[in-house]
Order: sequence, then C-alpha cells, then structure tokens
Amino acid sequence: MAFLIEHPADWIGVPERWPFPRPDGGEIADAAQWAEELVEELDIENDLRRAERVVVRELARAAAELAERRGSRTFIAFHGFDAGFVAAAEVHSGPEIAAAELAELVVAGSPASVGRDDVAPFTTSSGVVGMRAYRYLPLAAATADTATSSADLAGAPADAVIGRADYVLRAGDTALWLTAAEVDLVWFERVKPRLEALAASVTWR
Repeated sequence: MAFLIEHPADWIGVPERWPFPRPDGGEIADAAQWAEELVEELDIENDLRRAERVVVRELARAAAELAERRGSRTFIAFHGFDAGFVAAAEVHSGPEIAAAELAELVVAGSPASVGRDDVAPFTTSSGVVGMRAYRYLPLAAATADTATSSADLAGAPADAVIGRADYVLRAGDTALWLTAAEVDLVWFERVKPRLEALAASVTWR
C-alpha cells in the first residue's frame, strides 16, 4: 500500500522523472520542455497574456527544479495566472514515525517559530488521519529548498517572517508531509485553503 495524492483539478503535478512519457507514446525530455508545453496547453485553454505566460513558465520550471533538489513530488496551482503556489510532498517510513505524536511529526525538523503555532487534527476525505500546522518562521529558516512561489527570498527584509503550512498524514509507520510557504503573508492566507484541498485528496491504498 502507498499514499496517493489525487489532487484537485486546480493543482498540477510536476512529473517525477525525465524523460516523462506522454499519453500519445512520446516523451517530454526535461523540465524546460514540460514548462513550455504547459504554457502552450494553458494558453490554448485560457488565452494567456504575455505576462501570464511568463508566470506559468517560471513557476513550472521552479517547481520542477525544487522537486529535483528535494527528491520529492511538487505541485503548482495558479491564482488568475498572474501568480501561483508551489507545494511539496515527501514520504518517509520507520518505527520512529509510528511511535511519534502527530503534533511532533508535523513540525519535525523545522526551526522555532515566531509566535504561537496553530496546530489542529486533520482527516482526509478518504479517512486518513493526520495533523495540520500553520506557523510563522524567521526568514532565515527559508532555503532554496523551501516550497514557495516567492522567487526572491533574498530581496525580503532581514526581519521578515515566512508563513508556512504543513500537513502530516500517517498510516502505520509511513507518513506523508505536504508543505507550502510564502513570504507575502496575504498570499500565505490564500494558499491555506488550496493546500488543505490538496491534503484532503490524499488516500492510502
């Protein structure tokens, strides 16, 4: 059995490997080609403006590069095609996962937050049990491997914080983490319901 993310239609899964097979039997050679083909597909469906094409291309490439660096799955979603969101998913297994409290797992490996964490139980639409955490972390906690649509973390003020949403879902000794983060805290509020819908689509079968 394994975790499956049956993501809502507004989330797009980034291919996990290259070359990636097409339904017609062809192949997509790499992330750059995939990003270009995604731009063309969305342009046909939505008649994108030039600036929107740039946003789609850059976000798609960034998410694919993030997946390669992290060794994880990544997903993208758009907000009117003039901006978007990035989320990352990782699965880990081990006896320590089965023994740990979910409230500990959802924040595991993260630096101390700024202020009080908002942590609450969460259950997916298929009944997988887990935990959700909304936190604010020092900007220094953000790295090149942070799942965020913020393209220029270095350009943010030194005293800025980054809003981060995490979900952990567990089945036995295996857990799936979903995460997304934003420097723009207004944008962070917008990603919360989108990430919740993505988490709700997770199944174990």
